[in-house]
Amino acid sequence: MDNSNLAALLSSCADGDRTAFSRLYRETYARLFSLTRRIIRDEDVARDVLQNAYVTIWKKAQQFDTLKGRPMTWMLVIVRNASIDEWRRLRRHYAEEVIEDTLSDSNPLPDERAERSIMRGLLEAELSRLPEQMSNVIRRYFLNNQTVAEISEELSISMNTIRSWLRRGLERLRHALPFDTAQVAAFIN
Repeated sequence: MDNSNLAALLSSCADGDRTAFSRLYRETYARLFSLTRRIIRDEDVARDVLQNAYVTIWKKAQQFDTLKGRPMTWMLVIVRNASIDEWRRLRRHYAEEVIEDTLSDSNPLPDERAERSIMRGLLEAELSRLPEQMSNVIRRYFLNNQTVAEISEELSISMNTIRSWLRRGLERLRHALPFDTAQVAAFIN
């Protein structure tokens, strides 16, 4: 549609002509939606923003001046501004949501790190007091997350012997350390 026809439709809209507004909507929707959709990636939100922009066009139709610009340019500016405002609002909302709701700090606090360091030192000292093969099996099992079968195959030692070394080694650690075996597993890693 050419500029003179769009200007005439806007002038009729300024006079409250709903039929002219309906025609203006049909003639410009595709182009204005394209702009909105490029700025706002979510199609549903883009449609809502465009509908609100059309309400603004309807309300401000009397402000359009053919001497100051083209009708499509005037409408594009309204739609662009509304789209950018919504995009900024969504970005702020999303950033707050991400920061507040989805980011979690799983790192231990300084006092927890200090406690783990002390426990790890105690554990290492006690592991070094165990027979070398027993200590090696415990490290492979907990640090390398190897199964009894994998350890058995790598060391060419029976699975029953590996299980026995694990059981006896953990029993010794349980008696020697000031924390239980579950904590041993947590702090050995």
